[in-house]
Amino acid sequence: ATGSSAPPKNTVTFDRPFVYAIVDNETCLPLFIGKVENPHA
Repeated sequence: ATGSSAPPKNTVTFDRPFVYAIVDNETCLPLFIGKVENPHA
């Protein structure tokens, strides 16, 4: 058996303010919208 290496890990850094939304796939309407003003808090 041959060993396989794990795929490289992706890193996401949230170091600035951002907005996010959860959107319904059928209606394309936002279900929830939020913002993070200080991700270091």
